[in-house]
Amino acid sequence: MYGLSSSGRTAPERKAELENVARTRERPLAELVDEAVVQWLRRQHSGRGDDDARLRTAAQRAFGRIAGGDRDRASQARERLRKRLLERTRG
Repeated sequence: MYGLSSSGRTAPERKAELENVARTRERPLAELVDEAVVQWLRRQHSGRGDDDARLRTAAQRAFGRIAGGDRDRASQARERLRKRLLERTRG
């Protein structure tokens, strides 16, 4: 039904890696590839693909930039980071 051939559609290194994962999980390669495609399609249809990339980019810019002499900074870091990320994605 499904299959990856060595006809050049998939890089040999990628195919070998997929085969290793399939062996490790004791699942057919076609099933593993089908699952990956289904997950990718779901992300595309839900619109999360773009949101995930935008959030990841915003997080990368914000890492290491929370500064100040506030002694409660560690306990409030999650809230502060979330606020800064939201501000950056909106602006």
